[in-house]
Amino acid sequence: MSRFFIVFLFFIFSCNNNISLDKNGWIKDNYLISVGDNFYLKDSKKPYILKNNLIIPKGKNLIIKNGTNIVFKKNTDIINNGGLFFGEKKTDSLNYFKESDFLKKEFIYNVELYFKKNNKLINNNNIFFNYCYINNCNIKNNKYIYIYDSFFEELEINNNYKIDLNNCYFKNSTISIKNSTISVKNSFFNNLKNIEINNSNNIIINNNVFYNNSNLIINNSESINIINNIFYKNKNSVVINNKNGYTKFYNNLFIENNIALEKLDTSMVYIINNNFDKNKIAIKSILNIKSNKNIISKNNIYSYNNSDFKLYNNNILNSYCLTNNDSLKGYYNLYGDPFYIDSKKFNYVLDSISPALRSGNNNNNLGVNINNIINIKYLK
Repeated sequence: MSRFFIVFLFFIFSCNNNISLDKNGWIKDNYLISVGDNFYLKDSKKPYILKNNLIIPKGKNLIIKNGTNIVFKKNTDIINNGGLFFGEKKTDSLNYFKESDFLKKEFIYNVELYFKKNNKLINNNNIFFNYCYINNCNIKNNKYIYIYDSFFEELEINNNYKIDLNNCYFKNSTISIKNSTISVKNSFFNNLKNIEINNSNNIIINNNVFYNNSNLIINNSESINIINNIFYKNKNSVVINNKNGYTKFYNNLFIENNIALEKLDTSMVYIINNNFDKNKIAIKSILNIKSNKNIISKNNIYSYNNSDFKLYNNNILNSYCLTNNDSLKGYYNLYGDPFYIDSKKFNYVLDSISPALRSGNNNNNLGVNINNIINIKYLK
């Protein structure tokens, strides 16, 4: 029997620690420790149960201390008009989660939150998640949201301001982010149904792992930088449908995906110093109208894909690239084997006999600088 199922049964049969609220929806004083404008929910050996809408007033910060478990009943929301902190920035909790299926990484979480699918977290000010396990969270956000070192199962975010994700693990979820400035760093996305970003700008996706997901779709967004990531065994790694602005792919690994990169629009796409290895299709772009903007491909390696390109009404201009499949349209391109040290063990360092060594622009190597992809160690 899984640890989470045992915990769930414990909740069902032994939870009776209800949080009482006043007429304004704020937590009654006997549940809180106050320090100035900061209000700490008191420690409890039993999980807290929230049955009614919790409203955090302006000028007050609610801090959920480490070691706290909260279960949200049906049709129960949190409306944050002040400040909301789930967990403190320290890892002294006795709660541990070991994810053995992938990456062999130990995750620590200090606060457990169990939402129902119809619960909402409505944020009108700043909200922070620190070292949390969160299940079934639906966030309606209108201000800053910061999520650090947390584990999510089933997450939906409708965001209208700014979101910052760092060192998080997402599993079995659907992520929808709208109207936001987005930074996603050093996080893991495993077996997600869909990741969709809409109508957003200044997007930075840096040093993440996307494994066994359906799609990462970016719609009607601008200023997108996708850097130092690993896309491994996804259905469609990245789908771009923006019409305006630009998307830059720099120093990413695309390995064994069905489609590594699909472009559905006429926006500018720059692909620089990436490796596309053993994908069914490396780059696909089938457009209804002819685009006058070439896909710019520079210093890339296309190796052992079933097909490097599937294009219609869109051209790709390759320069300083290498393929072992066919000749490339452009200039200063190479045909041959890249001679990785050991790609079966995800070692994409170039062997001393590789033609990709010092064959790029300004005598740089082709393909990724593997030293900048810090999460490659979890695939070995």
